[in-house]
Amino acid sequence: MVEQVRRVRAGWWGLVVLLLLSVGAAVAFWLRPRPPIVAVEVVRPQRLVSDVFASGTVRPVRRQILMPTALPAPVTTWYVHAGDHVRRGQLLAQLDNAAQRASLASARVAYQSAQAMFNSAQAQYRAAPPGLKPQFLGTLESARTQLAQARAQLAQAQAAYDATLVRAAIDGSVLIADDDGMAADGTPAPVLEVASDEKQVVVAVGQVDAVHLKPGMLARLQSDSFPGVTWTGRVASVAPYAGSAGDASAGQVAVTILPRGRFPVPYGYQVDVHIRTAAAARALAVPYEALVSAGGGYAVFVVQGGRVREVPVTLGLTTDTAVQVVHGLRAGDAVVLNPPPGLVNGEAVRVT
Repeated sequence: MVEQVRRVRAGWWGLVVLLLLSVGAAVAFWLRPRPPIVAVEVVRPQRLVSDVFASGTVRPVRRQILMPTALPAPVTTWYVHAGDHVRRGQLLAQLDNAAQRASLASARVAYQSAQAMFNSAQAQYRAAPPGLKPQFLGTLESARTQLAQARAQLAQAQAAYDATLVRAAIDGSVLIADDDGMAADGTPAPVLEVASDEKQVVVAVGQVDAVHLKPGMLARLQSDSFPGVTWTGRVASVAPYAGSAGDASAGQVAVTILPRGRFPVPYGYQVDVHIRTAAAARALAVPYEALVSAGGGYAVFVVQGGRVREVPVTLGLTTDTAVQVVHGLRAGDAVVLNPPPGLVNGEAVRVT
């Protein structure tokens, strides 16, 4: 009987040990190191275009602005109105010039008198016998001096009068023609503004983008006020400096674009600009999430035969979502996206 009990107990202990071994094996199986699961993207040739996007405003290429503080006298007559198109040299306004007109009339009379005196002295000198000419020379030179002085005074009077006649310095459209010279907030405002027919779009871009921009680059222009319409233009200039701290454009670089052909967007309107900086027809590119830092450069993990291989890469053209790989990859390579922390060269992986 005792022997039978011992045998039963031994059997139970054997079952317990076997059960514990099974549980331990199962735990060890589930806790064993597993290859990380990674997502990949296959590298294929694609057209890659790099654009710089910015928004700006339409401005005239040239402007003629007259502030009230620059007027020597009040405006008495306007010959144009806002919206008129004018030509260079056209009379736009006349200032109070009663004193200038009187001075000009007096200077003309004085010049005519001095001219008559000089003509008379010159005639007497020419008619005198050779031996008597020296007697008339002093009178002739005095008349010549008076004529020169009268001519200079007439020129000064004419210039003073002309300063009271405001003329167009450029061909363009009149934006402001108002002798009030005061803005709604009480600050001085132009009494006259003429904008040239030629328009430009001025945008502000960041310093990182500005270094890639050069005059002559192609640009596409669009405005919400003209839906579905696209114009072309070219970069005319890139400012050699960025805005100073404290300015509204601090850290930004002004870029000017000249539209091509007819550009009906009015002055002051907002325009979206896409500037083409570079393009590649068949570029090998990878998403930014495939890149990892490698020393002083970058690398990607390429999956081959169930394991990853860390490959240093040389980067080229960049877009908003991808970057060109100039050296290091071939078409068909599968690169790991968002490599897990601790992934090392040669490690086994599972691809989703």
